[in-house]
Amino acid sequence: MKHLVQLACCTALLAACATTAPPPPAPPVVGTLAVQAAARLAPVVSYVGTLAGDVEVDLAFKLAGRIDLLGPEAGRDWREGDVVAAGAVLARLDPTALLEAKRAIAARAGNDAALYERGAKLSAEQRLSQQDFDQLAATRDASAAELRRAEAALADAVLTAPISGTILRRGARAGETAAVGQAVLRLADLTRMSVELGVPEQVVSRLKPGQELAMTVAAFAGAAITGTVSEVGASASATTRLFRLRIAVANPDGRLKPGMSATVAIPGDAPPAGAVSVPLSALVADAGGRSFHVYTVRDGLARALPVEVVDVFASDAVLSGGIAAGERVVAIGAGLCSEGLRVEARPYDPDALYRRP
Repeated sequence: MKHLVQLACCTALLAACATTAPPPPAPPVVGTLAVQAAARLAPVVSYVGTLAGDVEVDLAFKLAGRIDLLGPEAGRDWREGDVVAAGAVLARLDPTALLEAKRAIAARAGNDAALYERGAKLSAEQRLSQQDFDQLAATRDASAAELRRAEAALADAVLTAPISGTILRRGARAGETAAVGQAVLRLADLTRMSVELGVPEQVVSRLKPGQELAMTVAAFAGAAITGTVSEVGASASATTRLFRLRIAVANPDGRLKPGMSATVAIPGDAPPAGAVSVPLSALVADAGGRSFHVYTVRDGLARALPVEVVDVFASDAVLSGGIAAGERVVAIGAGLCSEGLRVEARPYDPDALYRRP
C-alpha cells in the first residue's frame, strides 16, 4: 500500500510538471545610439612620401683631372653632415698643367697683340697691305680667345658652393681622378625640406600651390607638421598615370633629415548634403551582401530599415536615405536582431556586455 501511495505522488508531480510551460527566453540586450549628420566627418586620403632637401645640387667638374682638394683644408675631405657657406671653395683639381698651359698661351697672346699694334701703325702709314693687317687682327683675336678659355679652365678646376647648405654625399676622395660630369659632392639646403609624391586625378583637382597640408613623420612617433604645396603637376606620368605633387616643409631646427618618410593627409570628397553616419557595427548585410540595413527599436521590437552606403570613413559608414539624423539605431548587437524580434535596448556602451537571447 505504501508503494502505491508513493507512485501516485510521483505521477501527480510529473503531471504537474508536464502542464507547466517553460519560461520564455530573455530578449537580447542591444546598445543603441543616435544617428549623426555626416558633415561632422573630415574625410582625408593619406599618401606616403620621402623627405628631401627642397634644394639639392650635385657638384661636378667640367673637365677631367686629379682632385687636389676635396675638403675644408688639405688632408681632410668633406664628411656627410658638414655645413658650408655659399661661395666657399669645396673642391679643386690639380692646377699645375692648367697654369703651365695658361702661361704659354698668355705669352703667345701678348706677342700677337704686340704684332697687331705694330701692324696698325704700318697700316696707317700705308706700309702694310690690308690683307696682312687683317691676318694680324685675326691671329690676335684667336690667341686672346684661347687665353680666355685657359682662364675659364682654371676657374672650372675649382668648385664653390652655390648655396649655403649641408654636405649630403661625397662621391670621390682627394688624390683620385675625376671624370667630366662626375658628381663629387651633393649639397642641400636643409632649412627647407620637401616631400614629392604622385596623386591620382581624383585628388589633384583639389590641390593648388600655397595650400597647407598636414603630415606626420614616422621618425618622430608620428609628430604632426604642416607643409605647403609648392608644385602641382600639369600632366600625369605616362607609366603611373599619377600627377606629381611637391610639398615644401620648413625645417629651421634641422631635425628633419633626407630619406625620412612622411604621411601626407589630403582632403577627400565631402559627404553628400543631408547624409548621415553610423558606426560600421550598425550595418547588417542582406542576403548576397549587395545591400544593407540597420535596426531601430520601436515599442521594444527590432525594425529593419534599408539604407544606402555611399562611403566609409575609418569606423563610420556614410548613409544616404533610409534614416534621419537623431533617430536611434542598434550599434552593438545588430547581428542578434531580426525583424519584429523583442529586444531590450540600452544606451550605447562599448564596455558593456550584451547577451544573446
